[in-house]
Amino acid sequence: MMGAMQRRKGANWERAVVRWFRDAGHNAQRMAPLQAGSGSCQPDVMVYLKPKPSLDSAVVLVPPERQRLAVECKAGARIPWMKALTQAQENSPDTAIPAVVAKVDRCEPVIMMTLADFNSLVRE
Repeated sequence: MMGAMQRRKGANWERAVVRWFRDAGHNAQRMAPLQAGSGSCQPDVMVYLKPKPSLDSAVVLVPPERQRLAVECKAGARIPWMKALTQAQENSPDTAIPAVVAKVDRCEPVIMMTLADFNSLVRE
């Protein structure tokens, strides 16, 4: 069972992740209000990626069917990376890319996803 302080820290981190994605020009939504007490498997944050045109403006780098990130947000002294990625994969809709955005205490935040999912984001 998680204490109130840890829940508050997690909720604050989810809100910060949403703000970061919104500031970067993407539509992001915290899913926690949809999670509360329902027992549903929802990601912490859903991010709708803004299509990014390549040098040839007719080509969009992120395919339309993969323009969503299902993000699990983790913050703390020790992050169970593989457990968090497994949770992201289990909670991710089929059309979204599962990812973990984590911040170890007093360190810069990082994002984790499979190499295949990363490749689907950056390939032309």
